[in-house]
Formats: sequence, structure tokens, C-alpha cells
Amino acid sequence: MSAIVKVQAQIKTDNTVFLLNIPILLTEQGVFEPLLDYLLSQSHIKSLPWMNRVAFSCLLFLDYMAANRGLFQIQAFFFKILFNVFCLELSIKLVMICPDFIGCQDPLQM
Repeated sequence: MSAIVKVQAQIKTDNTVFLLNIPILLTEQGVFEPLLDYLLSQSHIKSLPWMNRVAFSCLLFLDYMAANRGLFQIQAFFFKILFNVFCLELSIKLVMICPDFIGCQDPLQM
């Protein structure tokens, strides 16, 4: 079974001293980069609790995939497509919950 851990990371994106606090997933191969890229792209419009929920959802999804490894085989390219569809579906669900998506601070009210 693969070990996946969610941790808070301080990410430096440029030469300033500003650091972003973002949850990341660490796998046996290192940082799970598709999630990191997605959260970095959303960090200026989404809250930290929202990012934590997304990271936890991805953690559950990766655990599910690891537990059911023998039932399906997904190459890295296809996994990236599957993950992007997951992120798209998550965004669509949030827009359905809160139509005024730009002005909505926490559409799930969690």
C-alpha cells in the first residue's frame, strides 16, 4: 500500500519574501504536482479551508486508486486527465451551489 500524507507547505513563487501556505500531498515519489499546480492557480481566489478540503478529497481519491490498483491500470497521462476532470467537476459543483461564484467566499459553508 502506498503512503500518502497531507501536509501544509510554504511555497515561494517569486523573489519576494511572500510565502503561500498551501496543503500538498506527499507520495513515495515526492510532491503530487497536479494538485500543487491546481491549488497554486486557485490560491488568490480560494480560502485555505477550501484548499484543505480539496487536498483531503484528492487524498481519498488516491487512496481509493491505490486500494483498487489491480482492478484498473491507469498510465500517468490518463491519470492526469482523470484528475483534471475531477477538478473540473468540483468547480462545476461549486458554481451550481453558488451561482454568484466570484463573490461567494465559502459556497459549501463548511
